[in-house]
Amino acid sequence: MLFYDVELTTIPKIKYNCVAIAPSYSAQIQKDPCLFELCYVDSGECVYQSPSLTLPCDAGHVYPLFFAEGCEIYSEGEPPVRMYCIGVECGMNVRTVTSGSLSDDEIRELMTELLAGNRFLLPAEGFSARQFDFILPYMKKIVACNTGERIGEETRALSLLIEFLSRITKSSMDYVAFDNKAFSTSAIAYSEMAVSYIVKNYQKKITVAQMAEEFGLTPNYLHAIFKQVKGITIIDYLTKYRMELAKTYIERFGLKAYEAAELVGIDDPAYFSRVFKKMYGKSISEFKKGT
Repeated sequence: MLFYDVELTTIPKIKYNCVAIAPSYSAQIQKDPCLFELCYVDSGECVYQSPSLTLPCDAGHVYPLFFAEGCEIYSEGEPPVRMYCIGVECGMNVRTVTSGSLSDDEIRELMTELLAGNRFLLPAEGFSARQFDFILPYMKKIVACNTGERIGEETRALSLLIEFLSRITKSSMDYVAFDNKAFSTSAIAYSEMAVSYIVKNYQKKITVAQMAEEFGLTPNYLHAIFKQVKGITIIDYLTKYRMELAKTYIERFGLKAYEAAELVGIDDPAYFSRVFKKMYGKSISEFKKGT
């Protein structure tokens, strides 16, 4: 997995914090080596395009976007795009780190450096708010700050931002630490326990934090070992399990979308329909017609 190792060399300033809503979205961003953005895609899908990177940005994920190169962010079709955007202006040094390719000594050195100063480790592929419950609350709190309008709001927003980056960094450090390890007997056992938990409880609301507490583990550790053993995140596994069951209900019993969604523990029919189309390449109505 690819990460950005970001060292802040000057005091950061929040340049903008807002919610962008549009039926279609396109933004040209000029080259600025002192600007990066945390972008949470609340609904819809968009693409980050730079000379060196094309990154599809899906709903439910937060992405770190760096503007050292000129880039474009644009949406692709329906549904309308809604994004929480936090632009941070500061001097920075950015390098890429690939987990799984580091030696034990390199991992220890990286961890020491990250804990020593203004260094943050951010996942280039984004983090899912369904996996880590802290992501969306932090984004909403920072975006809600009236920077430049109320005394103390900019300081509060900056404090929240540093806390947020630190929590993302801690989760990223767990990934890097476990990505280099062979599967242990306990990792396999806990992964199977997680699968059994999903099979028994898929109709209920399930979070990684819930499961981890059930097993006496930390959420980051459980998430890391499951991804390592199964090659898929816990939430993605849960979603796939639910969707396969729902597809069977629709195909064999002719249930309506909202009925199938409710049976597998998804209480948002619109979200269910979006995931169904993304997973199977056709809408539910097209699936029923066999087109």
